[in-house]
Amino acid sequence: MIFDELEGSECLPGLRLASQLFSILVTPIRYRQITLAQEIVSIRGSENIQLFTKYVRVNRKLEVAPTVMFLFSMKKVRRIRYVVIHQLSSTFAG
Repeated sequence: MIFDELEGSECLPGLRLASQLFSILVTPIRYRQITLAQEIVSIRGSENIQLFTKYVRVNRKLEVAPTVMFLFSMKKVRRIRYVVIHQLSSTFAG
C-alpha cells in the first residue's frame, strides 16, 4: 500500500530493498517457535514454517497422522512439546 503511493518516487527501490532485507532478518525469528493448529497441518503449513521452526508445541486435539507427516516435513525442529489439557470434573475441582 505504501509502495503504491510512492510509485515513481526515487526512493522506492531503496524502500523495497530495505523491506526485503527486513523480511530476510525477521522471518527466521518469527517462525522460531509455533503452536500447531489444525489449519496449519491440514494445508501443510507454509514453507517458512517448515524451514525455520525449531520449537513446536502440539496440542492433543490434533489428528495424529497428518500432524506426524507435517512434523517430518520440518527441517530444523529441535524440540516438540506435546500438550495434554485435561479438565477436572466438578467432583475433583473442589
